[in-house]
Amino acid sequence: MSRLFLVAPMPHRLMFRWSLATGMRRFEVCDLRLDQLPGAVEAARVDQGLLPIDLLRKGSRQCTVYAPVGLVEETNWYVLLERPESGACEVFVNRHGSPMSRHALTSMFRRCADEIGSKATLHHLRHTFAAHVLRVLEGYDRRGDAMNSLKTLQVMLGHASIETTEIYLRAVEVSGEPVVRALEFLYGETLA
Repeated sequence: MSRLFLVAPMPHRLMFRWSLATGMRRFEVCDLRLDQLPGAVEAARVDQGLLPIDLLRKGSRQCTVYAPVGLVEETNWYVLLERPESGACEVFVNRHGSPMSRHALTSMFRRCADEIGSKATLHHLRHTFAAHVLRVLEGYDRRGDAMNSLKTLQVMLGHASIETTEIYLRAVEVSGEPVVRALEFLYGETLA
């Protein structure tokens, strides 16, 4: 991820960060409006490190995403210092001041991924967010209630169905520490 962020130009780099840190889909990042972005005063009042942002998600459902304060502050600085002058209400605009399109965002991700030799897609940022959050939630869940963690992730991703969210549970199970240890053991055994 860090190599990808190094080669990505602004504002694409910031858009990629929004996908990774919030789990937002590409259309949600492209459609993020200036009036939805919390300001410096709101960021200063936050005591838990996350700022709620209400937006329309897939299926035109109103949902709340939670963005890290640092990401919101970085975005506010981008708007203040780097964003081209524009009458557009979207946060992310191209060099002509028009709203950034999904196609432009996806194309830039592909170029950056190719540059670092990765086959990843833009949607992998959302998958990475989901798998990481689920792994952390399950680590904090003292009762071992995977369903509780899954429901939390469902809300965070804006999924209408828990079945959709369960896809991420399978990804975590396959890449979990016990699986990695087992494969490392087998790999070590084949070398002996």
